[in-house]
Amino acid sequence: MALLFLAATAASPRPLHPSSYLRATGSTTLRGFAGSIRSCAPPAATLSFRQHGEPEANVADVALTRSRDGSTGTATFRFDRASILDLDDVWSNGLITGLWLRDEEGHLCTTDVTVEFERGKPRGVVAILVLKSTEEWARFMRYMKRYAEANGLEFASAIDR
Repeated sequence: MALLFLAATAASPRPLHPSSYLRATGSTTLRGFAGSIRSCAPPAATLSFRQHGEPEANVADVALTRSRDGSTGTATFRFDRASILDLDDVWSNGLITGLWLRDEEGHLCTTDVTVEFERGKPRGVVAILVLKSTEEWARFMRYMKRYAEANGLEFASAIDR
């Protein structure tokens, strides 16, 4: 079974263009007798290419596959022009260490990340997350629901087309 997250449009569905951006969360500071307490809005579902790095500004096209019995699957993230490729900060912030998917439940991670080149220049990034159990699949789908809501994506099953 193949699944795909698409941009919501009035016309026929199409893959989301990577020029969409993630929304930032706000925070407030409360002061009292116990000192300063920071209260943050729940973290939005974000993607980043470093464990403690900034969220990726461009939205990924995500394609899902799942085994017939539903026990395993893969999620393939494709970034046509990832903002991490524009950065010249490898010396201060380090190399791309994987793809980190973060939300209020925690994080998911894959180190299966490749960079595509065109005429010697980086063009895009592809990351593959392998889901090895029904629990991992359910956790990933909860993450994708949050990521889709935060970035204007919609779910379209390849079976329904």
